[in-house]
Amino acid sequence: MNRTPFDELVRILTRLVPTATSIFFVLLGAVPLGLPGFATVGPLYSLCAVFFWTVVRPTLLPPFAVFFVGLVEDSLSGGPLGLWAVLFLLVQFVTISQRRVLVGIRFLLSWASFVPVCYIVGVAAWGGASLYYGHILSLRPIMLQSTLTLLAYPAVAWLLTLCMRKLISSG
Repeated sequence: MNRTPFDELVRILTRLVPTATSIFFVLLGAVPLGLPGFATVGPLYSLCAVFFWTVVRPTLLPPFAVFFVGLVEDSLSGGPLGLWAVLFLLVQFVTISQRRVLVGIRFLLSWASFVPVCYIVGVAAWGGASLYYGHILSLRPIMLQSTLTLLAYPAVAWLLTLCMRKLISSG
């Protein structure tokens, strides 16, 4: 079968969808909503995207892309540079190790499996930021952020499922 340059372009763009949507969710999380204090506790939509794509299509979100998504999150959040990049890579590593169990399960079970991910990542981010800043930070904001991230997961997963279905139907 002969591929045209257009077919090759579509193939390349298709492979970029998980990274592009993950970056989109980083940017969405950085949009100021005008709510006092919300910027520090707003949901990490990008964590939802990394988890989703790692479960559903891990080959389309390679580690270097996950690291890049994390660096963008770090840059826009104002926290320690590299913290989210490393944590997102750890999420990808752990999720891939459990992917056999996660693939094909009902959404509620998938969402339930995201619960420990959110809170463990939250505690790790709190620990990393506390070390970086040289004093113990309040745990309350990161726990609120983890809860909001957990609550945002169904909406993010729904949007990414629509993207994935579009990928499958066009590819």
